Amino acid sequence: MMEDVQTRELWWTEVFELASERAERANLIADPARQKQIEAMRGAFLAVMRRTGDPLAEAFAARENKTLAPALLGKLNAEYSKATERNQHADNP
Repeated sequence: MMEDVQTRELWWTEVFELASERAERANLIADPARQKQIEAMRGAFLAVMRRTGDPLAEAFAARENKTLAPALLGKLNAEYSKATERNQHADNP
């Protein structure tokens, strides 16, 4: 069963500098000096998502839209449930 994503932020809300702070106590996601680097990482991640056909790629690209990802996850969960049912029926005729 998929986690209810409406109760938490779905996309990248934590960034740490592990080379100097291994305990992950200082979240740098809002650090103005890191925004270019964070946006570059998000862009690279989105490119991989699109290249690999990730069904959540466009929800990630429009991550400001807080309703898109939960709606898409609900649709994917329904499709997965139907496929699982079909496979179970095919295995047990």
